[in-house]
Amino acid sequence: MEKNLKIASFQNGYSINEMRCFDHPVAVGASYYDNLNYYYYCFLYAVNVNWCNQYYSWYHENPILKLLGIECCKIAAHDHEDPISKITKLIDNNYPVIIPTTFNSIFYHREYRKRTDLHTLLVTSYNNELGTIGIKESPRSLSPDFTRDNGLINFVVTEAALREIWCQSQNVLLTEMPKQYASIYYLKKVGSPKISQYSDLVCYLLQDVNMDYNLFSDWIDKTNIALQDGQEISQVIMERARVEYVSSLSMFFDILETVFVEKLRDVEFRMKLSNLRRVYTTSRDRIYNITIKHAIQRQPIDGRELSQIRNRLKERDMEMIETLTDAMKGIPIHVDL
Repeated sequence: MEKNLKIASFQNGYSINEMRCFDHPVAVGASYYDNLNYYYYCFLYAVNVNWCNQYYSWYHENPILKLLGIECCKIAAHDHEDPISKITKLIDNNYPVIIPTTFNSIFYHREYRKRTDLHTLLVTSYNNELGTIGIKESPRSLSPDFTRDNGLINFVVTEAALREIWCQSQNVLLTEMPKQYASIYYLKKVGSPKISQYSDLVCYLLQDVNMDYNLFSDWIDKTNIALQDGQEISQVIMERARVEYVSSLSMFFDILETVFVEKLRDVEFRMKLSNLRRVYTTSRDRIYNITIKHAIQRQPIDGRELSQIRNRLKERDMEMIETLTDAMKGIPIHVDL
C-alpha cells in the first residue's frame, strides 16, 4: 500500500535564510489545505517574530495556524512504540506530519554528528511495498552548495533510516528539548480561516498587532545587557537574529507587493512602496551589523547610541504603519479578525 499527500514544494518560495528550519516545513504543510496558506504563513511568520508581544511557537498553540483554521496536534511515540506505524496512520487520515529531530541525528544533513539544534521533517508519503517514507527537506540540509535553496525538495528514505533518525534524535531531545521528546505532530483543519485573502494579512497587521512592541529592539536591549554582564553572544544566536529580524523581511515585503498588486499599477504608489522597502530593510541591516560588531568585540553599546537605534526603529515602524494604512483605503476590511 502507498499514500501520497499532494503538497507543493514551493521551489519559487523561501528558504531557511528567511525562516527557521523548524518553521518552514510547517508553512509548506499548511499549504495542503490551501496552497495560498504557504504565503500567508510566511508573511505572518515575519510579523510574529518582529512585532508581536505574544509567545510564538511553531507547534503548541501556534497563533499563525489558528488564523488559517489549522491546529498543530501532537501524539506520542514512546520507546515500545513504532513511530513509523503512527506516521503512516496519520498520512492515511490525510494529515501532513511534522517530526522534530536534531541535526546530529540526520545521516544526510551537513551537520550530521555535529550540532544538536532542532530540525523538523515534513512527512507526506509512504510506500509499504518498498519500505520507504517520503519527506520534504530543505536543499541546504543536504549541501550548502546545492544549486538552489528555495522551498523544499522531495526526498525518500527507507523506513529503517527514518526510524534510526528518530531514535537518535530522542537521545538529544530528552535532555536538551524535553517538550519535543517522543513527539509527532500533524496538521489538522479545525475551522474556517480568519485569513482567507491577501488583504486580510494587512488588516491583521494594522488591527491586531501592536507594532509599538518591536522584537528586534527588544533583542538589541537584551543583547546589550548580556554584553554589560560580560557574556559572550554565540554564533547561533547571531545567525538566528539575522534570519528573524533582517532576512524575514524579504518575505514580508514580497507579499505586501502581492497584496497591493492592483495599486502597483500606479507609478507614484509603486515608488512609495519600493522606497519604504529600501529604507526599512537598509536601516534594519545597518542596525543589525552595528549590534553584531559590538557583540563580536564584546563591547556594550553606549546609552546615546542605543537610544538613537531605538528611535530609528520606531520611526521606520511609524512610516510603515502610515504607508500601509493609507494604502488600505478603499479595500474592504474584515472586522472579525
